[in-house]
Amino acid sequence: MTTEAERQDTTAAYEVRPPRGMLWWALPALVVSAALALSFLVYDGYGVITMGLAGLVGVLYFGRLCSLLLRGRTVADGKGLAYGLHGSSHLLRWKQVKELRTLSTPFGRRVVAVRKGGTAGVVALAAPREGLLGRTPDFDRALADLTARCTGKKVRVEAARSIGPVGALGWTLGLLLAVQLVEFPWQETWWPGNKEAGTLPRACRVVDEGTVRGLVPGAVNDDRFHDDGDPFQASACHWGVAGRKEGLELRLQRYSREGGSGGTANARDRMRTFLLLADSRPVRGVGEQAWQVTEPGGAEQAAPDGLRRVQLLGRRHNVVVLVDYTARNRPADEMERAAADLARRALGQVRFG
Repeated sequence: MTTEAERQDTTAAYEVRPPRGMLWWALPALVVSAALALSFLVYDGYGVITMGLAGLVGVLYFGRLCSLLLRGRTVADGKGLAYGLHGSSHLLRWKQVKELRTLSTPFGRRVVAVRKGGTAGVVALAAPREGLLGRTPDFDRALADLTARCTGKKVRVEAARSIGPVGALGWTLGLLLAVQLVEFPWQETWWPGNKEAGTLPRACRVVDEGTVRGLVPGAVNDDRFHDDGDPFQASACHWGVAGRKEGLELRLQRYSREGGSGGTANARDRMRTFLLLADSRPVRGVGEQAWQVTEPGGAEQAAPDGLRRVQLLGRRHNVVVLVDYTARNRPADEMERAAADLARRALGQVRFG
């Protein structure tokens, strides 16, 4: 660094470096930006595009700022300004300099050199600089000491208006709002007017024990699952008889948006896969759409062991319910009515909108 004696001697080179105090917030900001840029690896919900873009911009900006604070410098002598931003050094001769401008930033000031004529352009100087938690001591004197090294016609210094704290905040909020257009917030369950469900009831509480005993005598609850959150949004319950094939399973699946596709659209896609089954038939009065498969169906005789199976898949908005009912020596129409009743009951306990 330049000593006080060298500073007063205008024939000696004068060096000024950016304030390192800004690293106290610039380095943590760089780490946070990197985490946001990589958030898609562990999170795939609403806001992932905004976080990713904000993180990428932050990595580029704060990475460059940290490099400038650690390696940047400005040296003035009789030849001109030797400026280094990221370790490299370039010479801008005084005869090429039209003027120096001080630009206000949200937390201070910085300096740029404006070139003359055919080499028109603006060169950002690493120092002197003022910023959050870091300021070049006596900014104005440091700038005067730089220009004092000019041996020819003195370089004028102009103060230029730049974006202030309010403007920076306004631009930031504006960009964040613009990015929301690609996040499709209207497809989220919290959006006003969206009728989709944001939670699921527990499947085991949808059906009472008396109903289960009537459908599958002797059945006990032998398997249950409830995880209404990422990456699962499902609740299931199974009642069975040890050593026998009879049983009842109830499963609720809640679909959320994926990319540009909303939860209801994804639930419809799930229903389409069920339609591919050759023996599926539509069922009225269960949600917005419902299909079932009965094996053996209609008036057909049950299997030799008397078993018959009914699978019903119903949907309302973004929730799909599956009823899988297997019983012995029971008419198909009776089992189908029971399955439809359970599906209606399950969808009726889901809170939509």
